[in-house]
Amino acid sequence: MKTSHKLVLALAVAVLGLFLANRLYQPDTQPSAEAAPSLLENLTSRAEQLDGIHIRQHNSQTHLEKGEHGWTVVEKNHYPADSDKLRQLLQQLADARKVEKKTARAEWLPRLNLAEPGADEGAGTLLALRFGEETIQWIVGKQAKGGGRMMRLADENQAWRVKPTIRPIADPMQWVDATVVDLKPELWQSIRVEPAEGLGWTLARAKPGDQTFTLEPMPAGKTFKDENISRTLATALQVLHFTDVRKAKKDADASNSLYYHGWFGDRLKVDIYDEEGGPWFAFHLEAGPEPAKDDSQPADKEDGKPDPALHDLKTLDIQAMNERLAGWWYKLPDYKASQLNRKKDDLLKDKAPAKKQEKDSSQTS
Repeated sequence: MKTSHKLVLALAVAVLGLFLANRLYQPDTQPSAEAAPSLLENLTSRAEQLDGIHIRQHNSQTHLEKGEHGWTVVEKNHYPADSDKLRQLLQQLADARKVEKKTARAEWLPRLNLAEPGADEGAGTLLALRFGEETIQWIVGKQAKGGGRMMRLADENQAWRVKPTIRPIADPMQWVDATVVDLKPELWQSIRVEPAEGLGWTLARAKPGDQTFTLEPMPAGKTFKDENISRTLATALQVLHFTDVRKAKKDADASNSLYYHGWFGDRLKVDIYDEEGGPWFAFHLEAGPEPAKDDSQPADKEDGKPDPALHDLKTLDIQAMNERLAGWWYKLPDYKASQLNRKKDDLLKDKAPAKKQEKDSSQTS
């Protein structure tokens, strides 16, 4: 009899659990799509008043602030924010609708990841928008059944299913455009390396279309480790992204400087600083004169026709690039930093000993 009572009790608990879960995830109120209230009323008309965004999740947080020169990321020394990502978030917020009213019981909020961001269980993501003196704070929770995200105002327990899905990101590096430069290796005729100590050296190509560089001067008894290693300083500038950024330190001395020279007078200087967790890299571009438009201009390709790849720098806004790069030091991925910070000996090996000529077996004494 006791066993029968325990079975009945277990079944009752299971049914109650299913009922509570159903109440938790099923809507109390589900307005039509047309009637669903906006998450943020009049956000579009108030966009100009928005001057701050704070996102916090676990141990990561990002503060975005609008200043005289636009939006910046506070945690990255006020480096410019990625305008596309910011526009995407604001569009999500402007389109967001509270499509389902969910639970308002505080003890159920952790199940929806709508507890306070610092909670031990079920912590949500804080999304705060500042409009001058007014700040509106939401807690963003888990993905919702039926699409969208669970959300609630930070000072209320009432949960809502909100569509479309809002994706607040708390990692500061995800809010910057991490592109430094993206320059093809074909652009460069020569690369001069000037270390702070020791003699400088140059990698050069005789003509457009040459895939590899020669070393000037090449030490006696040395050769390149392989035929492609001479290209590494040139290929390092292609799709170059940073992993961290800081304000440039004034009056700092570079440990190494690289001077890239294009086929038509374009130049790029890269300074390398070995201090405070370096190496850090600084970049400055300088445009050369416009290429000649008459027959005196040397052909870019063997067939005598211009090669558009060699003229890529002419299509760039050099001034805008320098305004973005000026005053910043960049931390690069380890493999890119290693490519740009190579010493001459890193490229070279000893030449193999010359083989002795074997006597022609066909000769007779």
